[in-house]
Amino acid sequence: MILRIVKGEYLKSLDNIIQWQEMDVFNHESVSQHSYKVAIFCRVLMEDLFKNVKPSEEVLAFKLAVVDAALLHDWDEIFIRRDISHETKYNDFNGTQIRDVLNEYVEHMVKNEFDTKEPFKSDEAGKFLYNSICRPLPIVKQVVKIGDWLALMYYIHREISLGNVSLKRNWTICVDGLVQAVIMLEDSLLKHSVWGWNKDINFKVLEDLKLWKECK
Repeated sequence: MILRIVKGEYLKSLDNIIQWQEMDVFNHESVSQHSYKVAIFCRVLMEDLFKNVKPSEEVLAFKLAVVDAALLHDWDEIFIRRDISHETKYNDFNGTQIRDVLNEYVEHMVKNEFDTKEPFKSDEAGKFLYNSICRPLPIVKQVVKIGDWLALMYYIHREISLGNVSLKRNWTICVDGLVQAVIMLEDSLLKHSVWGWNKDINFKVLEDLKLWKECK
């Protein structure tokens, strides 16, 4: 599988797919660049969240699952062939249907691409790619969503600091999205008391994220 990834078009596609193509921006950002930031933010967030939690195999496995999902969270765009704007995917008219159809299509393509049709014929690497792209745990997706919003906000903050006022509306959208993502993760962490994490989780870092509203 590693040679298939190295020789394949996957990473080239992520380098060539540019985000914010529908917007006037100074600096264009590829999906590869965006995904790297998401992974970094998620990895550091994991250390902040679990700094008071006793290390265990379960905690380490969770951190690894988050990093895996963060690195691969936009691999769906390899098969869709482009980045689709937030306004399209989350529009009030049929955003839910659009996301459902895209997810169904991507899962179909990933299964075919990595030979993971049930019963699984692929090796462990193929299963890993399928599960990380299409089947991450809901709580893992929630952490990655926070990293995703932070990466978008990082980009917008940079653009606005350079004088691009056209993205100010997008900043507000990202602030609202980040707050909702944090609230959802807080709720999930509290409900996972069976892990024994909730009493030691550093929830302050999540509260601090919810307070980041100004773009200076």
